[in-house]
Amino acid sequence: WRRHLQFLPSVLATELVSRIARKRQLRRALTPNFFRFLAPSLRMSSAVSFHNFHSLTSSLLETAIVPALGSPESLDFSGCQDLRRIESLSKVVGSLEFFNLKGCRSLEAKTLLPVLQKCSPTLTTLNLSAGPRLTGFPLDCLKDSPKLLHLNLAGSAATRGLLELSRGKAGASIEEVDISGCSFNDAEVAALGSCPNLRSLCISFMTKVEEGKRLKAEIRRPNSFPSLNHLDASRNPNLSDDFADAVRHGCASTLRSLNLSQTGLSDDGLRALGGSNCLKTLDVAYNPSITDAGVIEGVPRLPCIDALIISYTSVGDQTLEFLARRSNSKTGSSTPAPPSLRVLKIAGSGVSDVGVRAIVSSRLRESLEGLDLGGPGITDAGARALASPGLP
Repeated sequence: WRRHLQFLPSVLATELVSRIARKRQLRRALTPNFFRFLAPSLRMSSAVSFHNFHSLTSSLLETAIVPALGSPESLDFSGCQDLRRIESLSKVVGSLEFFNLKGCRSLEAKTLLPVLQKCSPTLTTLNLSAGPRLTGFPLDCLKDSPKLLHLNLAGSAATRGLLELSRGKAGASIEEVDISGCSFNDAEVAALGSCPNLRSLCISFMTKVEEGKRLKAEIRRPNSFPSLNHLDASRNPNLSDDFADAVRHGCASTLRSLNLSQTGLSDDGLRALGGSNCLKTLDVAYNPSITDAGVIEGVPRLPCIDALIISYTSVGDQTLEFLARRSNSKTGSSTPAPPSLRVLKIAGSGVSDVGVRAIVSSRLRESLEGLDLGGPGITDAGARALASPGLP
């Protein structure tokens, strides 16, 4: 069977390696000899995956895999938990565009540097999420990557380099950044405001951002975050209503999706978002200071909203009755017809059968694609009403 490996089409060769790596009973087959026989096919492959090859070692990578590779455009080492050193990859990454190292929890940052320096001119996507040994990783080594579009550092313990990255060539090209769970400070995060093409930013659960004073000031600055469509600032409980106000005055003209769950938001913060005319998805769950009054006053000022997540807040039946009345309004009345809600999540709130009946009898049943209700106030009668035809 080894003799036949060298004649496998390159697509089948990479698929074979990926499937064997996922099977614990077969991983012993991935020896240096195996890769030596497979080398002719691997060298022709532009995309190679070793996803979840848990027992992949630095020695096997250097002595068997690297010599078998050609010049791949995509490398996936996600889930390779025992992989510690990868500097040998610098020999074959001259054309690399996609590099996935998610979950390589043993990876040493210093061995990553020569690889990134080598593929810097062509790299478009880099995933280093869940890499806890990357504390102190110098992110500025990517600043001269002119094609970098997607950067994922979620949970990687990276701490510095965003300022230099935003000022370099990468800052002009980057479109998506996920630094949730990282230890960048407020000033480092604020530096991303100068990236002209940044469309998606996730800064969830960043303990060093704290109240985000520098970030709030940057968001308010004219022409800051000029292309931002998606912002996830969830699980930062000290951001408070001031952050919502900064978003409204800064990037409201481009923002389509906003996640402010568990940020200390109150009714005032929800009202402050009013006038965000492009916002379609809003998540303000796990903010117990949000009440019916905030929703009733704030939602009408969000003319394009079609997905509303208000679970585990202090809202109740009044909110559902308001949304039901709003959905029944028609063009030609004193107020224009609002957009139809596609998604409504209001679990863990004060909703009872009264609110359920309001939803069931309204036009919302025609537009809703996702509905999440829950709470001690809903009885068997409410559950039966929700089971009626027409609801998702």
